[in-house]
Amino acid sequence: MTSDLSTAFLVLGVGMASVFFILSIVVIGGKQLIRLVNHFSPDVPEKKIQPAPISKKQVIKPSTIAIIAAVVESVTDGKGRIEKIENS
Repeated sequence: MTSDLSTAFLVLGVGMASVFFILSIVVIGGKQLIRLVNHFSPDVPEKKIQPAPISKKQVIKPSTIAIIAAVVESVTDGKGRIEKIENS
């Protein structure tokens, strides 16, 4: 019985050590691959998006105001009120 138990612990230890070794190789290899790809890949410049210039006198169309008012009235069952509409 003692030899069976020691054999079981030996197989357990060898199995756990081999799994640890293989996973260590995978982790180290993955990190090295990431460093290699980041080192040799071309840098992509970030595109800076500039908003279109907005004139101070932009006017909201009356049809747009009517649509917004109808939606607010429908959603709030006539209890809502539009106080301000801003261009964005």
